[in-house]
Amino acid sequence: MDIHNMALADWVGVTVTVITFFALTIAYSKVFHPKNKESLEAHRYHLIDHDREVPYWGREKKPTRIRHK
Repeated sequence: MDIHNMALADWVGVTVTVITFFALTIAYSKVFHPKNKESLEAHRYHLIDHDREVPYWGREKKPTRIRHK
């Protein structure tokens, strides 16, 4: 790999790859670390409970089909 002959697109690609690598490493370490298990498990059913608390008003209606001519 010749660093002096790299184009701008190459540098952008390398930068995005390195940033993604570090972001995924940090995310995986937070998710899979045993001390964070309780705080993550507390949010396990958040969306299901939130649906019960705040109903979706269009749920009773049947979906209408759009017919294209």
